[in-house]
Amino acid sequence: MNIELLLNDNDFNQFVEKTDPDEFTFYDVLDMAHYEIRHSNTIAWLFDSKAIHNLKNLFLRKFIETLYNYKNNREKLDSIIKIDEKGILLKKTNCYIDFNYTEFEIRREWKHIDIFVLSEELKFLITIENKPGTEDPGQLSSYKNDVIDKDYKDEVYTRIFIFLTLDGTPPEEQEDKIYWLPFDYGQIVKIIDQYILSEESIKCINNFRVEDFIRQYSYNIKKNFINYYDLTNHASVLYNKHKTIFDSLIEIKNSNGLNDLLNKYNLNRRIQDSINYIIHSQSNIEFKILKQLAENIKSKAISIIHHPQEGQKWLSITPHELKSITENKGYKYTFFIAFEPKTISIEFYAEADFSKNILKRIESSNIFNIYRSDHYSVRIYQKNILTEDDYYQKTFEELLKTYESAINSFFEDEAKIIYNEISLLL
Repeated sequence: MNIELLLNDNDFNQFVEKTDPDEFTFYDVLDMAHYEIRHSNTIAWLFDSKAIHNLKNLFLRKFIETLYNYKNNREKLDSIIKIDEKGILLKKTNCYIDFNYTEFEIRREWKHIDIFVLSEELKFLITIENKPGTEDPGQLSSYKNDVIDKDYKDEVYTRIFIFLTLDGTPPEEQEDKIYWLPFDYGQIVKIIDQYILSEESIKCINNFRVEDFIRQYSYNIKKNFINYYDLTNHASVLYNKHKTIFDSLIEIKNSNGLNDLLNKYNLNRRIQDSINYIIHSQSNIEFKILKQLAENIKSKAISIIHHPQEGQKWLSITPHELKSITENKGYKYTFFIAFEPKTISIEFYAEADFSKNILKRIESSNIFNIYRSDHYSVRIYQKNILTEDDYYQKTFEELLKTYESAINSFFEDEAKIIYNEISLLL
């Protein structure tokens, strides 16, 4: 086995550069990583030309340009704006936006709208509904019809409506799709990394604390929102390219000799982690553990609602005790427990009748937070039971034993408290 072939491969070195360094961010420490209001505050701050970042309207300009070129938005925007070498032309007033001198008012939660950007001078406005979680039915049409249409009529103002989500999902209602343009958090990261944190912009910022804040914000989105560090596809390409090497490394890992081998080559931690990532993602060990777990719990008092599959590495169950609680409250199959490669979580279906009330009550709960929310489910509790290092260091048998021990502990201790709290929420 000639591991130097891998170490000298440019594709592998690019992979190493993109691996997650598990960087510290204050968002994680303050448990704000997934809070919609915190993200709206930060985006609005970047829009503010008078803010301490000293970047004037750079973020706003790049935001509009990126929105214009995003997916099929140009087809709708071409009727109201034009972007060329001179800048951004507002067709209704037949004038270009002068970002050096134009004053933009930035409003937060104005009439419940997440972010509102207005230039009265240019008769130009942007309305942003920020939805990293689930969409509230009727909310978008209400903002447009009951607020914007009344105060800023289409005949006078150039109006842009934006529906900002994790993945650029368009609004659910057909009427909203006509007016509200999709946009995603990956584009926010792209703007920050390419323009806001460019060498030239950093000179303008001239404040290491502000620069670090922006870097942490970008990193937080990558880490907690957009799966920027999910390198499975890239790992698959490298595995197949160097299959002989990785198959040998997998055999060595199973005999607990991998770390000694990697240390022998004096490889730094990031390279070692990259090799381990490829090994454990391609050996499918996470799927094998969950599949074995599903076999082991068949005899218990539970209903399995999702079996683990190779492309869907999670196992979802509803314990009969939890099912009884929700059914006694008039609901059926609403809450479930999800087992993933590293976590145990409590979730409920996003379309459940009680979901709005639950989300409001979560804020006063001592046990629950909103960890993740999408069109399918809302995660309100999460417990980490395995780490990346566990997958790198332990054999399959050791991982399975650790996982099963954690699950047994969960059902003996935390589950009873959680069930009681759910009953109170309902």
